[in-house]
Amino acid sequence: MKKLIAISPRSSLFSFAVVVMLSNIFNSQTAYAQPACSSYTNYTGGMWIGPGSYCGSPYGGSTVSSNGRLYTHRGYCSNTGPGSWDFQDIGACTSCTNPSVPSSLSAASVTCTGFTAQWNASTNSPTGYLLDVSTVSNFASFVTGYNGKNVGNVTSSAVTGLSSGFTYYYRVRAFKTGCVTSGNSTTITQATLSIPAQPSAIAGSATPCQGSSQAYSVTNVAGVTYTWAFPSGWSQTAGGTTNSVTATVGATSANITVTPSNACGSGTARTLATTVTALPAQPSAITGSATPCQGSSQAYSVTNVAGVTYTWAFPSGWSQTAGGTTNSVTATVGATSANVTVTPSNACGNGTASTLATTVRSTFTSGTISSTGETICSGGTPGAIGSTTA
Repeated sequence: MKKLIAISPRSSLFSFAVVVMLSNIFNSQTAYAQPACSSYTNYTGGMWIGPGSYCGSPYGGSTVSSNGRLYTHRGYCSNTGPGSWDFQDIGACTSCTNPSVPSSLSAASVTCTGFTAQWNASTNSPTGYLLDVSTVSNFASFVTGYNGKNVGNVTSSAVTGLSSGFTYYYRVRAFKTGCVTSGNSTTITQATLSIPAQPSAIAGSATPCQGSSQAYSVTNVAGVTYTWAFPSGWSQTAGGTTNSVTATVGATSANITVTPSNACGSGTARTLATTVTALPAQPSAITGSATPCQGSSQAYSVTNVAGVTYTWAFPSGWSQTAGGTTNSVTATVGATSANVTVTPSNACGNGTASTLATTVRSTFTSGTISSTGETICSGGTPGAIGSTTA
């Protein structure tokens, strides 16, 4: 029986010719029965037809999977109209055990520009694995080169060319030639390394003493190297590029600086302003009598320097009566002639002392003076004897 197919002809003569031609083709086709194959799953739609009625594009040339088998679809013209399918079973209907879904593992060897993706092997002898890497968790887009990248039959693969300080997501699928590719593994989230953050506040003295050994540190961060810089004249003595170092303090007051770095580069430095405290300088010359009369009260002093404490020492038998550790004191003179000494000190220690040599004069009460030109004290006041008296 002939079947007419409606088309839009440009002329009635052309329409008649096309209808006659198609009718002859359709009538000449033979419908083939589905081949016997125990592992073949029944298809729906289309019919088995002979190869002589191939229509070509857009109905021909695609390979699809169904129930663990691969089939080639080729479009043909048939009595049911264009677009029926010829299902050709590839592999002579042999059975196929699909690979299982691999399980993802955490990444290893994380750097500033990549990491190594890892997963457990799939069962059922996969041919290889397909790796996806994305910057979004739903894999709506992919990192260039990582949209189903065939990495071979391995359980890890280096992911390179990434940006530092970014979060990435990866997953894998197992595939096997002639079988259906597995589903996706669980998604692993992995961030690349970034430039280190600014270190914590520097711990250590901001007012160190010149010449002292001081320890300075910041909170340690794994994988970070710390470069220390000290004021001119200071010298780092231990710690290298770790988070904790020691240094000998010089005379210069300036900033201590520590800069963090890793393979990605250098981060923001942290500083600590220092004010160096030196040992006090030797006091000025001691002002006061160098020839005091025994038993007299004498005042001694040096120029005052802020922040300096003055410790006075007097000859044996003398007694300090006022002034404490200030720059100006008083003392009652004893019989001993010796040095009056004052030692300056501050939080850093003692400076060089200043001294005043004293010669004590005895007090004359009564008796015979045997020579002239000798100084004696009368009532605590020294005076020169000009003549000899009996």
